[in-house]
Amino acid sequence: MSWTAVQTGIGIGLFAVLVTGCSMEAASVPYNGSGRRGIQTMTPEQVAETYFSRMRAHDMSVVDLFHEDAVLLGLGMRVSGRQAIREFYAKAIEAGGPQPRSAGPLMTDGRRVAAEVYIDLSNGSIVHAVDIFHVEDGRIRMLNYFIADEPAAQ
Repeated sequence: MSWTAVQTGIGIGLFAVLVTGCSMEAASVPYNGSGRRGIQTMTPEQVAETYFSRMRAHDMSVVDLFHEDAVLLGLGMRVSGRQAIREFYAKAIEAGGPQPRSAGPLMTDGRRVAAEVYIDLSNGSIVHAVDIFHVEDGRIRMLNYFIADEPAAQ
């Protein structure tokens, strides 16, 4: 790693990841001159984008985006707490992992984000849905799934 990279903070961020095991998102927070790094909180839109990115990658760290006492609502169920949410996503990913893709831009209203998506399932079918994220402190407090009555056009 070059001294230039260290000076620009890239090296420092990478060093923080290697030493502390924290995510690059947290490590990329600029040094604030007070002897400590600031705490980075993702915007609600960034949380939703990160959620979809991790789901497409079948990345179980998607669960880290949820508050400890978060709730999933939809699909005829209520899943409460990060551990139960972890189990829910582990089963979904093991079954082939849903592949969400955007059906339009994210719509943000303060701490809420609405995302219209098409979800490609492992059996070849496509589900048309709207996901509503309720975000607090950079983490998902509640995620609601609303599934369209009609099958999505292919």
